[in-house]
Amino acid sequence: MANPANTLYAGPIMITGKTIFITGASGFVGRNLLEALWQQGANTIHIMARPASDVAYLQDQEGHIHRGTLHEPEFLKQSIPLNCDLVFHVAANTSIWRKQAQEQIKDNWDGTKNIVEACLSQGVKRLVHVSSIAAYDCSQGVLNEKSEQLGAVSASSYAFSKYKAEEEVRAGIAKGLDAVIVNPAHVLGPYDRGNWVRMFKMVSENKLPGIPSGKGSFADARQVAQGVLAAAQKGGVGENYILGGPNLTFLELVTHMGRLLDQKVPTSTIPDWLMTVVGFGKEFVANFTNKVPDITPQGVKHAISQATIDDTKAQQELGYTHTPIETLLQDTIDWLRQTQQIK
Repeated sequence: MANPANTLYAGPIMITGKTIFITGASGFVGRNLLEALWQQGANTIHIMARPASDVAYLQDQEGHIHRGTLHEPEFLKQSIPLNCDLVFHVAANTSIWRKQAQEQIKDNWDGTKNIVEACLSQGVKRLVHVSSIAAYDCSQGVLNEKSEQLGAVSASSYAFSKYKAEEEVRAGIAKGLDAVIVNPAHVLGPYDRGNWVRMFKMVSENKLPGIPSGKGSFADARQVAQGVLAAAQKGGVGENYILGGPNLTFLELVTHMGRLLDQKVPTSTIPDWLMTVVGFGKEFVANFTNKVPDITPQGVKHAISQATIDDTKAQQELGYTHTPIETLLQDTIDWLRQTQQIK
């Protein structure tokens, strides 16, 4: 969704010597972004970390670590340097469990509102908001930046909260904030410790029970980080940039995984109705055990989506590129082995 003025940022800018503030640096995309910033010579990075976050890898940045949460407006204003050059808002609650919906909405919607207000208060020169393809909540057809953002009416708390977060950014732009939004698709690569790691582990141990029928666009976390930096440097004010990757069915993805891991994998998909029943069943049980379910109705909805991604805009305006799927999967496998998460 574009800003009516379609104003281009007065870039490109150099990262070296700029004052930068980042949320979510200990997460998957955030960690890759941090690595990319270091590689480009960034040396003044202020990092917001939750009180319980493990930031041992940030020892060299100790003087610039700010412990707190997105729900503390005054803390954010005190932590973001006055006239900060760039703020990267990457932190997000990615839960797909309805029991955590209210917490998720608070984290993603209210947290972004607080970031936007802090940016306005501190005279931040540019905010890059890392949203998600989920804000569009598209289940079929070809999805690009001109597609309607159905997250506005989605039953998925993740899609809804990411849409509302974008609305807060657009409200900030209306008040004079220079901001741009990126929407990554499915992200794979180093530093992932979430859902995709479980799939790699199940394939490596020959324990994958089945494959959903859907499709996905599989982006390299390292390319996403470069796309985020490119958006900071030359993205249009108020513009969305979808950051995707090769479009594959989940069956094709798992087939590639199995070949690279030298494991047999299922050769057909699970019927959608059965996936849905399993999702509701596991969520029902989880409501009593209070253990996060590995499959939920929200997760099933994403897993059976038939949408494909067109990120031509990001390729043309930001120079965004894809990593071939076999290279991406092999690099991820190598990292998982190096960190002893799979054999």
